[in-house]
Amino acid sequence: MPTLRTTDRTDLFYRDWGTGAPVVFLAGWALSGDMWQYQMLAAAERGFRAVCYDRRGHGRSDDPGRGYDFDTLADDLAALLEHLDLANVTVISHSMGGGEVVRYLSRHGSARVARRRAGRVHHAASAAVRRQSGRHRSGAHRPASRQYEEGSSPVGRGKHRAVRRRGRAGVRRFGGQSGMDAAGRPTGVTPGGDGLLPSQSGSRLPG
Repeated sequence: MPTLRTTDRTDLFYRDWGTGAPVVFLAGWALSGDMWQYQMLAAAERGFRAVCYDRRGHGRSDDPGRGYDFDTLADDLAALLEHLDLANVTVISHSMGGGEVVRYLSRHGSARVARRRAGRVHHAASAAVRRQSGRHRSGAHRPASRQYEEGSSPVGRGKHRAVRRRGRAGVRRFGGQSGMDAAGRPTGVTPGGDGLLPSQSGSRLPG
């Protein structure tokens, strides 16, 4: 079981699948890296190096009872990138993982990170990998889950609008702008007043 040891002697479990341009996945709070298995497999099959890890206190990583502040969590991400010597990284985050990416960039800079995506799992990861690999399928048929995400399902339409409103409000409080396309799909967060984020918001995965 591959692990890395942080400076406070916490062992973090990680997965490292495939070869090629590195894509690092960060899970949301209370979720382990298992949430990304489908996306990691798709990325590895399409020529990317897919990496994720279990945040301290989650999954198969140690639970030291300390270090759950954003500074330490960002340092854990830095330890992973350094341990694997990753460069030109695409970081894909979900929920709280996005906050860890922001804090990482403010503490450690963007020398190892080329681009990042944040938002719902489907749009931030699966669709991006399919588009970059040239295997994105188009057509009239869309599964019910996809219709719900896009807001075209009668059941999901109202909730979809409410989520979009809350998301935009949260981004405004942060000081940036919503990175949503015309259909309301999140594409990341553009730089805010604090200038913590690099300028490549919404970039596609590397070729």
